[in-house]
Amino acid sequence: FQTNFEKLCNKVVGIPPEVLKNCFISGLLPNIHNEMALFQPHSISQAIGLAELIEVKLKDTKPKSSRNFSTMYNQDPPLLLQTLP
Repeated sequence: FQTNFEKLCNKVVGIPPEVLKNCFISGLLPNIHNEMALFQPHSISQAIGLAELIEVKLKDTKPKSSRNFSTMYNQDPPLLLQTLP
């Protein structure tokens, strides 16, 4: 997203930096956008740097499953034992 955004910014003139910063922030993924709102960057360069840091942080804190979806659901169901009253 960042690379495409920067390419577009290089093709336009006359847009105030504050508007560019707000456009960048509004185009971020919701989880990055929500965390970005806590920091309120003052410039587009701060917003880009912060977005990169947030993205790395979210990747690092994402729970890592030891089993993938296909192996979780292709196993035989557990045996159920009936107990007598």
